[in-house]
Amino acid sequence: MSIKAIRGILHSDLAPTRKLELIGNVVDAVSRFLQEAPAPGERCAQALQDSLTRAGAIAGVDRGRVVAAVTQGVKWLVRSAHPDGGWGWKVDERAPFSKWTRSPGQSPALPWDTAIVTLALHQWNRFQPGEPSVAGAMERGRQWLLAHQNSDGGWGGLLRLRRASLSNAIETGLALWVLGQTDPAEDAATKRAFEFLASLQNRDGGWALEAGQRSDAKSSAIAVAVGSLYPMEVRGRATGVEWLLENQRPEGNWVIPARLAGGIDPTFYAMGALQIEYHGTGDLRASQAIARALRWYRDTAGLVHRGRKVGWGWATLESTASAVASLLNCGEPDDSPDIEKGVEWIVTRHHARDAWSWDTSVAVIGLIRYLDPESRLAAVLRRRARTS
Repeated sequence: MSIKAIRGILHSDLAPTRKLELIGNVVDAVSRFLQEAPAPGERCAQALQDSLTRAGAIAGVDRGRVVAAVTQGVKWLVRSAHPDGGWGWKVDERAPFSKWTRSPGQSPALPWDTAIVTLALHQWNRFQPGEPSVAGAMERGRQWLLAHQNSDGGWGGLLRLRRASLSNAIETGLALWVLGQTDPAEDAATKRAFEFLASLQNRDGGWALEAGQRSDAKSSAIAVAVGSLYPMEVRGRATGVEWLLENQRPEGNWVIPARLAGGIDPTFYAMGALQIEYHGTGDLRASQAIARALRWYRDTAGLVHRGRKVGWGWATLESTASAVASLLNCGEPDDSPDIEKGVEWIVTRHHARDAWSWDTSVAVIGLIRYLDPESRLAAVLRRRARTS
């Protein structure tokens, strides 16, 4: 494990002085590990992994570098908008849904891409208000979503590419979340969307991605969370919370079927839904589930290799950004090793030409959580409590 860490550092494109610093940290970590004499077997391997992970902690994040990366990412998102106001990236339709790859090549605008970009621009507009280009692109994205609501009340687009039904719970929930953030007025479009979501709830209390399918964690968490933004009550929300609590894995995370794998980790959505639930009801089970999920995030951080890039994070850029956002949403300190390592890894993956490509919106949202404490879910819930 330590040899792998040193090899990854040596083959990275880090500055020579930074390589020496990290290798020294690894050597110190192994020395401390040997002195502690942990138990043999699996616990021994985990203790070494913990030591190496701690060794990767950086001595503070360069905030100016983070702001510069996010600023360039936001500009790239604004430039990437389609003439009709939406966003969409090229999808390899021949691959299974769980193995899609995307590139910035033009393709029809899609609800998922448009919603997540609009949300990222909204977060930036709160953090750095007064940029007309950002406000204009955000409003055009919102209008695009309203104009592309389907006749059944839902939204869909990605799944249409694999010849499945048009609307689905995930894209509908995300569109509702964005509209609730940017314009929470209760209108006919919102009511029809909630009626569509209600039609996808199963008897077990969870939500299915599409009608006739089994309940999954991502669809259920989005459906439970999105109702909190609106004055109306989501039918079956309480049973949805029960489903999430019952389907958390012993390790602390939530999983989804392989056919739906990819994208933002379902644990991010489930933690957000349960945090809203705990804030509203004080349900200790929700608090305990969040604590288990936080431990899972901390336990699964580790060394990540992407070409000549190496760092400490959570496998993919999407997973790292959502992990950073989840930890900060739940009160993790900005200067904790997990946060600093994750933020540094995201910034390291930034490119001057196209930011983080089609992952830019997710990276922007995760980094704004780091830069702006008021963007974190705990702060949002406190503000809502004061105004209600």
